[in-house]
Amino acid sequence: MYKRARETRVTGVGHCSGYAGRKGTLVLHQDFIGTTANPIITLAAAVKKGPSIIFTRASANGTYFDSAGVLQTAGTDVARFDHDPATGLLLGFRSEEARTNVLLRSEELGTAWTLGGTTPPTLDTDASGAPDGNTTADEVTFGGSANSKVTQRVTAGTSASTEYKISVYGKLVSGVPTFRFNFLDNGSGGNQSSGNLTATSSWQRFSFTATFGDGAIRDIDIRNNVAGDAGVILFWGGQLEEADFNTSYIATAGATATRAADVASYSFSPGTGFVWRMTGRTAAGGGTQVLGQLDDGGGTPQDNSVRLLRNASDEIHLVVTDGGGTQADITIGTVADDTDFKVAVRVKANDFHGALDGTLAGTPDTSGTVDGSLSQGWIGQSDTGEHWFGTVSNNKIWDDAGSNGFLEGITS
Repeated sequence: MYKRARETRVTGVGHCSGYAGRKGTLVLHQDFIGTTANPIITLAAAVKKGPSIIFTRASANGTYFDSAGVLQTAGTDVARFDHDPATGLLLGFRSEEARTNVLLRSEELGTAWTLGGTTPPTLDTDASGAPDGNTTADEVTFGGSANSKVTQRVTAGTSASTEYKISVYGKLVSGVPTFRFNFLDNGSGGNQSSGNLTATSSWQRFSFTATFGDGAIRDIDIRNNVAGDAGVILFWGGQLEEADFNTSYIATAGATATRAADVASYSFSPGTGFVWRMTGRTAAGGGTQVLGQLDDGGGTPQDNSVRLLRNASDEIHLVVTDGGGTQADITIGTVADDTDFKVAVRVKANDFHGALDGTLAGTPDTSGTVDGSLSQGWIGQSDTGEHWFGTVSNNKIWDDAGSNGFLEGITS
């Protein structure tokens, strides 16, 4: 059964009923979740008002969770409508940059991996059901001494002095539930450990970030806990990415595999005075994550654009540029990783403001211009590929700059 987030509306104030202080006409509406009875899981169905959405992803290995919490794979140029695997909640459209999994045999610990340590573990391959519903999870019985481990040498697929993120799905069968990741190289990196991680009777995705040193040999291993206790744990879906945070699962066999970037755009001219509202859920990760962008479609679109983004400090910003110069940069609020939110902004010359989850930004911007030739939009990314990584559940634009009360109402 599908579930979706409920959207609360305020009635009876302003130009017409609906949201408090409402002004103007809704001219763009993209709904990526729908209702419980009628969930939306295609981009064509998502367009309620406005132009069609153009989507590409040049690979057939985009993964997502369905409403039953089972990991599925989307084909080439098929958008992913992701769900919370724990609750079945429909989260909306997922947008990620291109990433490569450099671990080989991500679902086969019996191939390309070696068993080692003072008391090497035993391995039962394809012992149980995996997160994708197939019987491909491998059961590892760790030995009762320190450093009982399964290891893959990743020298060929990695670079020295470079940061990587290891991740794997794990589920406890019996015994001591703790295990750990180790990055090892024969240079300055030495042995870097995640410390103990705790598996439960439910599938979870575990991860650890570390930087290899300058050694010529580099290994990744999954080993028993610091005390060297024995335990039986299922593992599946190993992934190693050159980044400080992991993205959705990318399956590998005998070679590394790359998931191409999700690219979603539409043609639209919002004018120079409008309200823009987007909702979604954040992901983990640093750097700039762009929720949406409107621009002029020129040679350097960000020179004339309006962007909603989240920075490395988890702050949601409205950034407006015209003629290559920044006209407004407002901090609207802060949203933690893996958190649902609603943000709305007013974009008008000399009148820029925003609200997050019902609370106005602390300081509006009362000077600056808006480019009059905005003509295209991007969902979950910028034109230069700065992706959101999380999910987008709704995208709306009204053709008039609404009041502060309207911004508060549509984000409450």
